[in-house]
Amino acid sequence: MSIILNFSEGYGRFHKNDKKQFYIHSRASLNEVVTCFDLIQIHTNLDIEQIEKFDLLTKEIYKMISGLINTLK
Repeated sequence: MSIILNFSEGYGRFHKNDKKQFYIHSRASLNEVVTCFDLIQIHTNLDIEQIEKFDLLTKEIYKMISGLINTLK
């Protein structure tokens, strides 16, 4: 939820640097989600297919957010 909320707040900002900062926060929130998922893996028996799918999705989202941040430099 933090990812999309930071993203939304950044989108609503008028200045490029403000937008960029919220997109950076959004990317950092994605890192938090990945860490939470890692903890879940330790304590449950997730299927390897689920783990791989999550990994691919988070990497793709990370690339998209980073690309957006790079357009604001």
